[in-house]
Amino acid sequence: MPPDELESVLSRHVPGEGQLEFHRLGNGLVNETYRVLRGGSAYVLRVAAANAYDLGLDRAWEARVLERAAAADLAPVPVYCDPQRGILIARWVDGRPWSPVDVRRSSNIARMAELMRRIHALPMPFPRKRRPPPAQGERGTCRPPPLGG
Repeated sequence: MPPDELESVLSRHVPGEGQLEFHRLGNGLVNETYRVLRGGSAYVLRVAAANAYDLGLDRAWEARVLERAAAADLAPVPVYCDPQRGILIARWVDGRPWSPVDVRRSSNIARMAELMRRIHALPMPFPRKRRPPPAQGERGTCRPPPLGG
């Protein structure tokens, strides 16, 4: 998404007033991700990559899943969703990656197991998101881009 269009979307749909600050966090296979600051609050903006729909992205379904997770206090409520343009804005959640020591700590393993139980207990939105099986000969055709390009 061009920077001027990005700024226009953010100015209309990120809550609060005042100047917007945003910076790109990175690209995944499906999203461009940005951290957005406005009025002392932080948000995350996810914009669908060019091939996202080929990879099965369904932003409307994703927003419904996040709304259910938010109702269970597992995720922030989506602030804005535009499925046609592949845009999702939600509150930023501060955190840090676990170190190898954190991962092995039994109390953290128990916390993660409890979190997984809560996530898997959530009701799925309807219609359920299902990806069709790959067509004959499609397995193994997804390759990472060449290094340096």
